[in-house]
Amino acid sequence: LKDRGSIFSMAQAVRWLDAKSFAVGRWDGSLSVFRCAEQAGFPPSIVAAMVAPSFAGVEMIARIKPHIFASSNDAQSIIVWRADGGEFDEGMKLLGKLTYDEAYGTANDGTTTEIDGATYFVSGHANGFLLVWQVSGEGAESIELVHALDM
Repeated sequence: LKDRGSIFSMAQAVRWLDAKSFAVGRWDGSLSVFRCAEQAGFPPSIVAAMVAPSFAGVEMIARIKPHIFASSNDAQSIIVWRADGGEFDEGMKLLGKLTYDEAYGTANDGTTTEIDGATYFVSGHANGFLLVWQVSGEGAESIELVHALDM
């Protein structure tokens, strides 16, 4: 990693989405996808800008599959985003909303894992819960809550 002097105001969450792109979520509910410059000495550029439907601060960003990621929305939902056209610099599309009991709290971390050929998205929540979601289909057509664990 090299310091390129970039400043991201009000940043609350950041996550690499692939080798060239990363997302920054902010307290005001905005979410920006950046692409790193091909040439040294140039700062990353914004290739997509979105806003969480709830306008709540983005506390979590997690890559689910290539060109698909999730971000926190509010205390009872997570938003799933997909790169339109297969690349982040071609725009973003709201793929869907994952809803859950408000008692779990806002998602503030997440990761994806594969077990026995099945893909799972795991989200950590403000009230001490871990939610396990099964992801089905190449384009994450279905994401279903399968376990809620009180940590």
